Amino acid sequence: PEFTQVDIEMSFPSQEELFALMEEMMVEVFALKGVTITAPLPRISYEDAMNRYGSDKPDTRFDVFLQDFTEIFKKADPCVFREMAEAGQTIRGFMAPRVSYSRKILDDLTNYVKQMGAAGLAWIKPTDEGMSSAPVVKNAGAAAIDAVLAQAGAKNGDMVFLMAGEKEPVLNLMGTLRLELARRENWIPANTWNMLWVVDFPLLEFSAEENRWVSRHHPRSEEHTSELQSPY
Repeated sequence: PEFTQVDIEMSFPSQEELFALMEEMMVEVFALKGVTITAPLPRISYEDAMNRYGSDKPDTRFDVFLQDFTEIFKKADPCVFREMAEAGQTIRGFMAPRVSYSRKILDDLTNYVKQMGAAGLAWIKPTDEGMSSAPVVKNAGAAAIDAVLAQAGAKNGDMVFLMAGEKEPVLNLMGTLRLELARRENWIPANTWNMLWVVDFPLLEFSAEENRWVSRHHPRSEEHTSELQSPY
């Protein structure tokens, strides 16, 4: 089947009761296929998942993480990225280890993210022969480039990919690019399962198109007590 859905009828369970029940079931189900799942499962907040992985269903099987480079570009030489950072937009990116793509592949990746709505894709490529970068980054100056490489932990033979814009679309786009590079570079180990809970999802989000608040998560999910007074 395309997917299997399990419906569970419970009366007013707590989060911990529900998690414990589901974890016990998943341990037994995966054991039928010879896969060992250790409970309790790790947990990550929605905010951390988006900031580190660019996804609310993060693939944690490989250690490539999104980073925030906004503050670096606020101090950069006059350039587009500095203007965007000073205007309240964000610059996010990640370091791709042992990746040194040709210009053709970089153009392919740029077209890939543009098809999903990105304005473009910036990159920095340090090598033994020197360093090259996309013009939008080069214009930020050597000090900013060095700071990005240092924060990212990039060495010769690695690459750093960057994108600027509004926070949510940038995180989503960089998360998608992260998975695309994982597919291309075989970063994901075979036969590995990293199960986890993503918690603290936003209940509502504001729709500019509809000019109203709409459900972002399941509309029958219980809100946090701390949010009961929040002016949605």
